[in-house]
Amino acid sequence: MIQIEGDLIATDLKIAFVVSRFNEFVCERLLEGALDSLARHGGNKEEVTVLRVPGAFELPLAAKKLAISGKFDAIVCLGAVIRGETSHFDYVCANASNGIASASLETGVPVSFGLLTTDTLEQAIERQYAGVKHRGTFFWSVSKFPVNLAVRRNMNSSLKHIVLQLENLTQQDVSIGLGLDMLEASAKTLKDVILINVMRDSFNEVLMEERQCQTQ
Repeated sequence: MIQIEGDLIATDLKIAFVVSRFNEFVCERLLEGALDSLARHGGNKEEVTVLRVPGAFELPLAAKKLAISGKFDAIVCLGAVIRGETSHFDYVCANASNGIASASLETGVPVSFGLLTTDTLEQAIERQYAGVKHRGTFFWSVSKFPVNLAVRRNMNSSLKHIVLQLENLTQQDVSIGLGLDMLEASAKTLKDVILINVMRDSFNEVLMEERQCQTQ
């Protein structure tokens, strides 16, 4: 039996972060949390590349340019869009999410969707602080599932599809644990069930480390 799974080791991985300047007070906290999580898993914060763009709408193009450069194992997109009085929110969120997903699928490089899409400023602020709710930490964690070099070489369409489904569910405020349960319940093959459970084990390890850090 061939078993392929990721790990929580970031040593020697080349990661690029694309960060929106709009709602900068939220986005910079997301970046801080993601970099902190990267460092606690063996990565070097001094070796990452951070590319800042004007807003969420520009995230996909920048992510794709970095992905096709061949210099990075994964790209993490971070941004925040807060609903206003017009439909501008819906257009930006839809195009940013579709563009980020396309960047990953078209290049084969994992691109993590780290765009907060909240109804209120309070919701965005709640998700920028450290801890298990910190979305910067989550977006880095999700990117690690397929980023492991062995997995990268063997990643197939099933794994890509599962990761994208999970990211789509979290955009709808579904918790990661519940999202994985939902994906497992709807899985059509044993292979998909195995992949989902590998992801669940990895995420549980991340949660355990977060809770240990909180008690220290």
